[in-house]
Amino acid sequence: MRADRSAWLLGAAIFVLALLPRVWAPAVFVTVDEAYHWLERALRFRQALLAGDYAATNLVGHPGVTTMWLGALGLHLRSWLIGAGMVDGDSLFIYRALARLPVALANSFCIALAYAPLRRLFHARVAVLAALLWAGEPFLVAHGQLLHVDALLTSFLLVGVLCALVAFRFDEAAPAWLFVPRWRWLVASGACGALALLTKSPAVLLPPMVGLIALAGLLRAAPAWGALRDWRPWLRAYA
Repeated sequence: MRADRSAWLLGAAIFVLALLPRVWAPAVFVTVDEAYHWLERALRFRQALLAGDYAATNLVGHPGVTTMWLGALGLHLRSWLIGAGMVDGDSLFIYRALARLPVALANSFCIALAYAPLRRLFHARVAVLAALLWAGEPFLVAHGQLLHVDALLTSFLLVGVLCALVAFRFDEAAPAWLFVPRWRWLVASGACGALALLTKSPAVLLPPMVGLIALAGLLRAAPAWGALRDWRPWLRAYA
């Protein structure tokens, strides 16, 4: 119980440490893609949702769905704060900062979430160090605060791969034959893959990556080539 509580506390601390640099100086700079594309797309996406015109939510082929969802959520928060008289509705700084905020929260949450599979795959200290390096890497910090697709794609793909490694028991030093994959971790990997695919099309690389992880786990667990004849549990897991 104490170990579980310490893991939760470390995960929460990693989330805070990841979030701080991503919201410390919001909207100080703006990228071309945000100014000319994503801020407007998030606004139009929100307007289409509120109007019930769901066909009008199809705005770009990336597809960028998660980016527009998060941007629309930030703009909805801005609208509520303006209605409550808490922020200036004419401030472009606040407009950009609140549109970006859910993206920063999502990326930070993914880093904290990744600590769980990292802890199973590596020593606890290595897992903490890996999570902290991810949280503080300057390139990912810069991208993780933008209303854009790349940081979200990176976060979803990395968590998906880590969950797949745990699902196929790479955390075990000497896995025994026969065993089945850990289905909850595999479902988590699939959910991350779905979110990645809703973010940007290069996420199609995740299914073959998971397939290779499954094959490597199968070969790693098999004491002899003859054991490979029982491939059906692995095929079901991958499907």
